[in-house]
Amino acid sequence: MTWFQIWTMAWQVSVFLTPIIVGAVVLWMRSQFVTKADAIVERNRIDGALAAAAQAAKAEANRVDAVLTSHKTERDSRWDHVRDELADHKGRIVAVEKDSAKPPSRHQLNNAIAVLQGSMHGVERGLGDVQRQMESQSADLRRQMETLNSYLHTVIEKHLQ
Repeated sequence: MTWFQIWTMAWQVSVFLTPIIVGAVVLWMRSQFVTKADAIVERNRIDGALAAAAQAAKAEANRVDAVLTSHKTERDSRWDHVRDELADHKGRIVAVEKDSAKPPSRHQLNNAIAVLQGSMHGVERGLGDVQRQMESQSADLRRQMETLNSYLHTVIEKHLQ
């Protein structure tokens, strides 16, 4: 076999196999790259996911805004309440300072003493009532004890006979 015959035989085989190999390479290369239709489908999928994420973010932002607004309203109402109480306490302090700045007059002292005397009389009357109730209850208890003793004495005498 000569070189020319080998070359001719190789040429015939290569002419047959080369289009098949080139076609397989082209198909393989085509599968490795994105087609326009695949790119459009992927773009639509990503756009949908971004729109859903934007919608979720907007809803979460609205929820957070509502919570912050309620917290702000609550904080403001607490602040108003504390401010009102502070103003009330300041007013009381000013009144006490005015009262303590000048000594009480004889008339004010007499009025205070009269109020205390009335309170003391009420307490004494209450104590008197309590003392009378205790005496009454102690007399009742003595009578019950005497009755119980007589019953007990009678029962013991009957058993001894």
